[in-house]
Amino acid sequence: MRFDYMVNVWTHGRNLPYRDVIREYVEQVRQAEKAGFTGAWVGEHHFQEEGFDVLPNPTLLATHIAAHTESIRIGLGAVTLPAWNPLRAAEDIASLDHYSDGRVDCAFSRGIDPRDIVHLNPDADRSNEKASLQLFVESLDIVEKAWTTSDLNYSGEHFSYPRPGLKVRPMPWHERSSSVVDADGTQIALDVLPKPLQSPHPPLHLVTESPGGVSLAAARDMGVITWLPSGDRLRQLFATYARASEEAGRPVRPGERTAILRPCFVAESMKEARAKTEAAANRMGGAMTGGPRGRTAFYSSADDVDNGEDMFDFLLARDHLLIGTPESVRDQMIRLRDEYDVNHILCWTPFYGVSHEDALSSIRLFAEEIAPKLAY
Repeated sequence: MRFDYMVNVWTHGRNLPYRDVIREYVEQVRQAEKAGFTGAWVGEHHFQEEGFDVLPNPTLLATHIAAHTESIRIGLGAVTLPAWNPLRAAEDIASLDHYSDGRVDCAFSRGIDPRDIVHLNPDADRSNEKASLQLFVESLDIVEKAWTTSDLNYSGEHFSYPRPGLKVRPMPWHERSSSVVDADGTQIALDVLPKPLQSPHPPLHLVTESPGGVSLAAARDMGVITWLPSGDRLRQLFATYARASEEAGRPVRPGERTAILRPCFVAESMKEARAKTEAAANRMGGAMTGGPRGRTAFYSSADDVDNGEDMFDFLLARDHLLIGTPESVRDQMIRLRDEYDVNHILCWTPFYGVSHEDALSSIRLFAEEIAPKLAY
């Protein structure tokens, strides 16, 4: 199994300056690197006045983390692509790949919270599903073409590159390529630089929880990272990805190129683990169930029954929380591997307010008590 570390920059109720909050997360990632975690992931959120995830530019924080680590892979999970100009996204992520010496994994998403996206790009509003999806697919097309061609020329509903009729001022020391600038000095294509260090580009993933999303990922030769599905819903989602990959001519083994995100916390006793994470679990559940789906967002199957348990117990019973003693968390991970072909877990330890000191303790216990029993 592959285990990665997930960071979200929680600031609610904190008196530390943002600088100090970031220093804590860098320290956690450095500890995760020493503990043998394969990757460290950072997300993207905007205008989160509740302090859920104050992380508007994942490439900046990822660059900072890369500068303070040596071997751990740096995951962008996820870049909310419709909030970006796709050319700028291509440039920034390719630059990060060089700054990190080729350690980047990149996941893209369409965004979840409307305020994350509509203030930056009104066309990304997911209330118009068709237009939102078209915008996302066009952005993906442009990013991949920018990375793999030296003469990008693109025309779609949302983007057109290069700008028609744009004249380019010649530089006397450089002979222009005729595929980029014509004889009249008009820009006819773009060479987006730098290209990524990894060839042809960093490993790509799509963050999704829907059959349509995993089918799109498979069709585009991308992996999948998912959070909410569990139980039969998770099994069906992975099966959909496997079928779509086979139809695309790229069959995958069970569990290959599919990952899940889970809050993960290890303590000496279940009582201690619960005491240190229950408030965080309740915050997470409250944030996710405040929408129209309610707690059904976390159901494991169509026949799931909500008995009104405390949110912590409700989530723990459905393997949404990998929280407990080393033995109980290890058993959960083995069950996810054996029953659902989960081979890649993003361990979200500092979720919704778990303290820095407790996160470091959990990483230590994970390395000492769980990692030796489950091969990386």
